[in-house]
Amino acid sequence: MAFWTATAGELQALAAKGLARYKQPRNFIELPDLPRTPTGKINRRALRKAYCKDRS
Repeated sequence: MAFWTATAGELQALAAKGLARYKQPRNFIELPDLPRTPTGKINRRALRKAYCKDRS
């Protein structure tokens, strides 16, 4: 699983250049931007919710 703010095609190409096939992420979830907490840190709980919602 990977989270990003670029296009899935760009990330797949980048991963294909530098990683062995078995190390490349299989799932890409497109988000407009990374969710943040009020203190500016990445909100990991919100990321998990986005992941679970996408898999439904």
